[in-house]
Amino acid sequence: MYIKKRDGRSVAFDPSKIVSAIKKAITSTTAVDFDIDAKVDMITKAVTTSCRAICKSGTTLTVELVQDFIEEYLIHADLPAVAKNFILYRKQHANLRNDKELFDGALKVMDDYLEELDW
Repeated sequence: MYIKKRDGRSVAFDPSKIVSAIKKAITSTTAVDFDIDAKVDMITKAVTTSCRAICKSGTTLTVELVQDFIEEYLIHADLPAVAKNFILYRKQHANLRNDKELFDGALKVMDDYLEELDW
């Protein structure tokens, strides 16, 4: 099973990345009164099952789709605070990617301009 990254590359699906994302979201939540490993395992299995079903249907598995599944299963697992932290993390990183694209674009414009000058 493969997943399409944001840069267009396809890489092998790695459930450990799901485990890591869920654990980070859980540990960023202040009040945790449950067995973290059991919840992470349950949610990871559910997300992985959904990913396999998507692949079997012929749909391309993407990072965004996997993250959508994680959000959905966090909510279904009655972990709204954890889901909120995960959603905020996603939004923050989307903003960082957009800022990087803007910055990279500005650098390219500057480089192109400087290359045209006859020094």
